[in-house]
Amino acid sequence: MNFAERLRELRKSRRLSQGDIADLLGVTRQAVSAYERGTREPDYESLEVLADYFNVDMDYLMGRTSKTTRIAVPTSGQDESYYLDDEAREMLRFLNENPEYKVLLSSSRKLKPEDLDIIKAMIERMS
Repeated sequence: MNFAERLRELRKSRRLSQGDIADLLGVTRQAVSAYERGTREPDYESLEVLADYFNVDMDYLMGRTSKTTRIAVPTSGQDESYYLDDEAREMLRFLNENPEYKVLLSSSRKLKPEDLDIIKAMIERMS
């Protein structure tokens, strides 16, 4: 199975539309369609977002393996999620749904670990 097939399978397993994935990634529905046809590939950051969202590792997402390691195993009746707690899941949902804050999510991926530590300390002081 390749990336295009795996993305389609994961999207359909969650009953999501191509538009839903497009919104998650900040791309057009046509781009997602091209990903699923195998005529275009997403950038690395988009692959990270997809892997996180579907709670799969990159090798699984890219079709290199049929096994994946899930971070959190949902309990009965609980929504399957990568995030270990509800607060983290809600924070990501908020950042994705509010374009004016989405820059925080994409920018954080480019920060060095020591810069992230400084930002975490600033947030802790504000709380």
